[in-house]
Amino acid sequence: MRVLFLESDHRFIFGLPLGFRDLGHKIRVSGEISEEKLNTLLSEFSPDLLILLGWTTEHSELKLELVRRYKEKYNKPLIYWATEDPTFFEAHSLPLIRLTAPDYVFTVSFSTIEKYKSVGIKASQLPFAYQPTIFYKETKRTASGSYNNSSTDNAFLYKNCLIANAYPNVLNYYKNHYRRRSLDILINPLLRNDIRLDVWGKHWDKMNPYLAKHLPASSLHGTLHYLRTHSIYNSSDNVICLQNYSEDVITMRTYEILGSGSFMYTSYNHALTEIFKPESDFIHISSPDEMLEKYSYYEKHQQKKEEIRINAQRAVANHTYKNRANTIIKIIEKNPSSFIY
Repeated sequence: MRVLFLESDHRFIFGLPLGFRDLGHKIRVSGEISEEKLNTLLSEFSPDLLILLGWTTEHSELKLELVRRYKEKYNKPLIYWATEDPTFFEAHSLPLIRLTAPDYVFTVSFSTIEKYKSVGIKASQLPFAYQPTIFYKETKRTASGSYNNSSTDNAFLYKNCLIANAYPNVLNYYKNHYRRRSLDILINPLLRNDIRLDVWGKHWDKMNPYLAKHLPASSLHGTLHYLRTHSIYNSSDNVICLQNYSEDVITMRTYEILGSGSFMYTSYNHALTEIFKPESDFIHISSPDEMLEKYSYYEKHQQKKEEIRINAQRAVANHTYKNRANTIIKIIEKNPSSFIY
């Protein structure tokens, strides 16, 4: 199969497209969408399938209208993978499908499937995953810049790391967003006890209303290229993983952290406990007090942390983008009339 991905965001072009490649399919990634580019790719590459991903800068109304026009001109089936459900179903996913008229939607949120069906769109769940050629276990980096295989605390460049954009605007607008609870459970206990946290991502300098203490400038490292994130995970003794939802959506970074063989603290998430084993593959935190209690315990038991790192990588091994691409192919095979024009 020849598959054209209509996207330029690194978080997505180094994920599912590589899964299709690993299955043996021929892929192309559009990069920034334009009328000339769509016309060229559809005529020269002649894809069997078009796929839109996520919620990115490519999803302007103008570009989405171009996608629909050219999918209809060349008579190609279109899939949309909705990665911002359930919170942004009304604000983003629904307007997008109205503009592009996809033949099938995959959503990260099981609870949102019925909403798509209610507006006449066939839908299935497709969770996030990780790409093992990008997120993998490296030899640990020491503060001096050298490498060794020691599992002791001084084998790491960073004690605690967090890689995520802050989204203060989202937290301000959605007062009950679970991410606020995740921040309070995971980050604020560390800050209250003056435990250093090194942070990568946008807008953390605007997060004072949501943090117990001000993050010092020395802890803020700004944006990080997606392809460098696994190196930070491998250079950190502990990785803090924020969850956006408490129920059926596991964040993309969760799979990537586990795939990197990292020791991960994360807040309560029901879907996470259905797939992975708390205290074996990762550390599950339900309250600020529990965060401090478990943090103190594992700081005294580095060998247990190393065992959990090994378990994490084993547990996540089947959750690759190759696996997710295979899921899509199976859906296509079960619904051929939806994808053959």
